Amino acid sequence: MSIFWIILLILLAVFALFVVMFLFMDVVVDVKLKKPKGDKATLDATLTLPGGKILYEKHYGKDNSSKSEENTQTPADHDESFKQQAKDFRDSLLAIKYTYSHMKHYLKKNVLMEKLRVNVAFATDDAFTTAMTSGAVWTGIFGVIAFLTTFITVTEPDIVVKPDFDEEQYIEADGECIIKLSVINLIRVVLALSGNYDKAKNKINNNEKAAINYGNKSN
Repeated sequence: MSIFWIILLILLAVFALFVVMFLFMDVVVDVKLKKPKGDKATLDATLTLPGGKILYEKHYGKDNSSKSEENTQTPADHDESFKQQAKDFRDSLLAIKYTYSHMKHYLKKNVLMEKLRVNVAFATDDAFTTAMTSGAVWTGIFGVIAFLTTFITVTEPDIVVKPDFDEEQYIEADGECIIKLSVINLIRVVLALSGNYDKAKNKINNNEKAAINYGNKSN
């Protein structure tokens, strides 16, 4: 065997090893949500890939400086637009429900959420409302966590809810979680989610067409 083929085989072996190592490296998503007292909420997300990081930041809250656009739609146009939006929303919910039912066990095996931390402090106008709200906040947070555990693995959540009976009305919150999965599992999950969602949308469209054809035949 010539020296050329030996070098080529070595290079191919090194490349194959690199690809395998890359596919099994972890993709990490670090999500942080912060709502300081008396300020807007901020969402920060960092996607860490084997080749670098992608940062995302979003601020939530009312912007009083923006002006509402003038509505030029007629009542009939508005009704048609609302009907179409309602139909699109219903179809999306059905597609998400189908995708969730077909993907939850697959996701649970491949996606890990760790270091889930939620810290909420708040006060209302009176002590009774504060106490009732505290129970509702606990129930809501653990309800969300219980839902998450149906399709991903959640480890050791750290939840703190601090009702404040001495302050005026306010809310302060911050939270963080880290989501991990390997590159190869990320590719498989994205392809599977996309395939199941498209399949669900096609089923919905085909069912609607069948219903329309059935109605035309019966008439």
